[in-house]
Amino acid sequence: VADGSLFQVFPTYFTDQLQIQFNRETSGTAIVSLHNNAGAVVLEREYNIDRLPRLIIAGFDGLPQGYYTLTITTSEGTLSRKLIKR
Repeated sequence: VADGSLFQVFPTYFTDQLQIQFNRETSGTAIVSLHNNAGAVVLEREYNIDRLPRLIIAGFDGLPQGYYTLTITTSEGTLSRKLIKR
């Protein structure tokens, strides 16, 4: 399982976009999924992350405010973060 040293997610309180900062050179793909408080998947996308320093994901304006869990899976492991949509 990956820890926070591989990548960081911010901001914790988001409105329309999130940023994933990779703390070292990465390769391959990342599967990013966002679950609402009830556990339903509201977004799932796959991204090519070869040598990307960061990934910006936009288009959350239509989501209702509330608590979400963002899960990122790469060849390095999986990381989940609790987020709040404003």
